[in-house]
Amino acid sequence: MTPDLLPSVPSDPFESSHALRYRKKNNSYILYSIGPDGADDGGKSIDELDPTYPQSRHNVSSDSKGDIVAGVNP
Repeated sequence: MTPDLLPSVPSDPFESSHALRYRKKNNSYILYSIGPDGADDGGKSIDELDPTYPQSRHNVSSDSKGDIVAGVNP
């Protein structure tokens, strides 16, 4: 079911046959894509899985490991 604001649930750009993931994480909710590695890491972001990853929000490459986190809602 989708709210009146969206005609459908957005597809994950890295897995078009699946919608973006929306899951409970601790006491909040997280919206994320599986990212270029194609693995669902449960909402662990690229910089969370790789401490050497440059801390730039827009620096994702084809060999990045982890999920692309769109947001966390408390």
